[in-house]
Amino acid sequence: MGDLQRAISSLSASTTIAPRHVAAHLLLASASQKAGDIDTAKEAYERALEIQPDSAPALVNYGALLR
Repeated sequence: MGDLQRAISSLSASTTIAPRHVAAHLLLASASQKAGDIDTAKEAYERALEIQPDSAPALVNYGALLR
C-alpha cells in the first residue's frame, strides 16, 4: 500500500471516529481526489459542507471538482 492509500485509510478512520471534524473530511476529499477516487472526494466535500456550510475551502474545492 502506498503512502497516499495509507493516508486515505487513516483519514477515513478519523472521519468515523470524529464524524463532525471538518478538516478530516476536507483532507479525505483532497487525498481521494488526488488518488482519482472522485466519488469518495465528492462525498467527503458534501459531508464537510453539511457540517460547516460556509467552509470556504470546502466550497472552493468542491466547486473545482464539479467543473
